[in-house]
Amino acid sequence: MKIAITGSRDFSDIVSEVKRAGIEIDDDNPDFVITYGGDGSILWAESRYPSIPKITVRASDTAKKCMYDRKDIGKILEKLKAGDYKIIEEIKLEAAFAGNALCALNEFQLRSSSHVHALRFSVFIDKKPAFTEVISDGVVIATPFGSSAYYSSVGGKKFKKGVGIALNNPHDFKGPRSIVADESSEISVKILREGGILMFDNNEKVYELDAKDAVKMRKAQRRAKFVALA
Repeated sequence: MKIAITGSRDFSDIVSEVKRAGIEIDDDNPDFVITYGGDGSILWAESRYPSIPKITVRASDTAKKCMYDRKDIGKILEKLKAGDYKIIEEIKLEAAFAGNALCALNEFQLRSSSHVHALRFSVFIDKKPAFTEVISDGVVIATPFGSSAYYSSVGGKKFKKGVGIALNNPHDFKGPRSIVADESSEISVKILREGGILMFDNNEKVYELDAKDAVKMRKAQRRAKFVALA
């Protein structure tokens, strides 16, 4: 068994504990990944080690998505060695636009590229209009895993299945500001005027979008995996 360890906090003591348990540390080809920090540490680890089972250890009480505390490491390692655990899977989203292909565990966000202009766009679900000619600060497309993050901050409600679409501060808009589409759906956002930007998870890179560009999103083939002790 081989384990990689990542995190936003010092995890040298976790490295020592893993080695004392007789488990190899391997940053290149691990069987499991321990993430130590907060919710952002999970997103970073998934981008670095996609679909490799994660053991999420919180460094503070604010890390709601992390399943374990630092004091649990010894028990976790014993359970891993005994095979006494199960794998929980979460869907991810992939986005395609202008020759780019991205994958997100939490969400994709589209916003205006200018702080003085709103974003003008339409949203389609399986090519059928869902939100038409919206003027707002943007739109968030989220997975169930990400539905308790920024998606909920802009007014979406947490959900367990599907793909959530939430409008961010829409102008002069009547009707529901968020909907949940079937997880097999293709979600398309078309920019109508000016430019926009696309961001995903906690990735620092921002992607520029031109007027008339469209971003197509759907469930990714690969899923994120998390270790739950039996």
